Amino acid sequence: MAEQHIVLCGDSIFDNRSYVKHGEPDVARQVQQMLPNSKITLLAVDGHQTKDVKEQLIHMPNDVTHLFISVGGNDGLMRMNVFDQSANTVGDAMGPLYKMRNEFEIEYHKMLKQVLSCAVQTTLCSIYYPKFDGWGINRIIIQYFK
Repeated sequence: MAEQHIVLCGDSIFDNRSYVKHGEPDVARQVQQMLPNSKITLLAVDGHQTKDVKEQLIHMPNDVTHLFISVGGNDGLMRMNVFDQSANTVGDAMGPLYKMRNEFEIEYHKMLKQVLSCAVQTTLCSIYYPKFDGWGINRIIIQYFK
């Protein structure tokens, strides 16, 4: 079997170096340790949003065999101010949420089209809920290869 080259794109779910304790491995290093015969490339950037994946894909190596994307949380975080707005009715409250959801859907769809145009085996990761004990994102990637 040819060497696997795994590319991790998205946000701090993969680019989590600044969130782990000193001496502990980040996601990319954990995946490398669990799949020692694979090449791992980290293109994800802490703080990036869905629209930023396009720039990450520009730097994708030619020999990539598997692409993993985890992005979207920062899109939501950047729009949290919608919950600070006052509303007189449920409709007044739901209108901005509906608009926010539609904007996110449009951005995510654009990102998916860009990813799919790369014609690489791709896995989209959603890590926010549910969280299963012992199933961090690195375990999900490893399980994929078993």
